[in-house]
This record gives sequence, C-alpha cells and structure tokens, in this order.
Amino acid sequence: MININDITLQVPGKILLQHFSAHIHPGERIGIFGPNGAGKSTLLKALLGMQAIYAGNIAIAKTTTIAYLPQEFDTPTLDYSVIGFLQLLIRGEKYGLPIQKRVDHQRCDTALTEVNALHLKHKLLKQLSGGERKRIMLAGLLLNHPQVLLLDEPLANLDLRYQKEMLSLIDQLQRRLSLTILITAHDFNPLLHLLDRVLFMGEGQAILDTPENVIQDKILSDLYQTPLHVVAINGRKWVLSQEDIFLNAGNHCHGGPCVSV
Repeated sequence: MININDITLQVPGKILLQHFSAHIHPGERIGIFGPNGAGKSTLLKALLGMQAIYAGNIAIAKTTTIAYLPQEFDTPTLDYSVIGFLQLLIRGEKYGLPIQKRVDHQRCDTALTEVNALHLKHKLLKQLSGGERKRIMLAGLLLNHPQVLLLDEPLANLDLRYQKEMLSLIDQLQRRLSLTILITAHDFNPLLHLLDRVLFMGEGQAILDTPENVIQDKILSDLYQTPLHVVAINGRKWVLSQEDIFLNAGNHCHGGPCVSV
C-alpha cells in the first residue's frame, strides 16, 4: 500500500531521518515512537505530501485515501456544533476543498455512529471534553471512507480513562473498516497490545520491527543515544537509564493471552 524508498528527512540544522526504507501493508497497525524532535510528526506529514523529502521517495497507490488527525485543532472550529463542523468538512469551503451545496446528513450521522458519538451531534465542540472532541475529529476523518489513518499523538492530554476509550475505539474502527493505521506517541506502553510493528526514531536513525524485536538494550540505547537496559521484574519488562526507570515496556497481548515483551 505504501512504499518508503530510501528517504531522508531534514529540517533546518538537523537531519531527522536518513536512508530509511519500509513497506507498509494493508490493514497493518504501526506505532511510531521516539523522543521529542525525533521527527515523528514530520514523517506523517511527508506521507501526506505536506513535508518535502530531501532524498528518496514515497510511493502510495493512486486509489488510496489517507486521513490525518493532527495534534492540534484549528481554534475557530471550536465555535461550531458537532454537526456543523462535520457539514463544514463536507462542504469544504473553509479548507479549500470542492464546495458541495447539498450536505448529506446521513453521511454525518453514519460517521458519528461509527465513533459512538451520535448523542453529541448538537453540542458545541468547545463544550466537549478532550476525549469527546478527539472522537468527533475521528468521525470527521471517516467522512471520505479512508483506507489509511495517520494519527498524530491521539492520546496526548487525555487521562487514563479517555486513553483507554480512544484506543478501544481505534481498535474497533481498524477491525470493522480494515484500516491501515500509523499512530505516533511518546509512551509506547498503552499501545503495544494494538500494534503489529513499531517504528522507533532517534538521532536520524529508525528501526521498524515487531515490539519483541525492538525493545532490546542495544537497539534502544542506540536510538536514544544513552545507555539503556531492559530488565524483567515480576514478569514485566522495564527500560532503565543508569539508576532510574526510563520506560515501562509493559506487556504485549498479540491476538491471545498476554506475554512479556
């Protein structure tokens, strides 16, 4: 579905990614992780064509429709009702899209139903919680029946309850609609049970593999440019930096009982 061929990404004064290649399969779930400034969001924007590629190329099938959930939303849209916001997306006048004078109300209701948010239809976006608002943004992504979702930090600023709800919703949508999903996050612990592969980025390098193959001393130490050690405590794996706990790698449940990662 998506072929990334020997790409190099850079911003002024910094190379974010160099000579990276990957093939993303239909229906695959990939988590993208790394420290601040590693280039996670930039990679998503490169897939969208919003970020120039210094070298290499990205090939995407012509029939593939991609939808993108950014980290931040346009503040003026918060004054709209939920249904008004979705109708705005369909009409397209604010976003430079082809204007459709006749809005398909059933299309909006279907998208809201997909994310279990039809009851929020007439509320203002600014009246919603952060978790509810992101649910509505997901509904907006579904209006054009995408095959690929690019989700940039969808768990940011959500408490544990809404993180679990958001991840459950993403899981359900992926299964029901056979979506390919790329999702960025700082903390990989809540996501591991959902993912087929993980992409760790750091210091211009990246590795894409299964969680079991990536969460290892040498790989994480090289990517984070600091000595890290993966240790097992009470059946769970932890990543230690010197004397401090760096990251909790948690457990990975992949289509069956949980096993240590």
